[in-house]
Amino acid sequence: MKLTLANIKELKRKSDSSLTRRVCNYVIDRWGDYSDKKYIFTDVLHYGCQSGVVSELIYYSDTVRFYHLLANLIGLWYNSTIRKYRSKRWILISENG
Repeated sequence: MKLTLANIKELKRKSDSSLTRRVCNYVIDRWGDYSDKKYIFTDVLHYGCQSGVVSELIYYSDTVRFYHLLANLIGLWYNSTIRKYRSKRWILISENG
């Protein structure tokens, strides 16, 4: 999927996940702040929320509230991601093994 505002809005509209919708809202809110849209994501990855990039999640109490609100979805996403990573890693090990 190409990174366009229309695609982000479509992803939000089609999603059943409140976590995905919140991330889409963040991206939509910040869209005009970035000339290169990939930095909306890489700034968070490189500098973290405490840097002020995600102003809603600067303070510990904010991140705890966010986590408790979406803990189940975060856990599902995390487990899914780890499972995919381990699966791909096992394939690479097996093929090169």
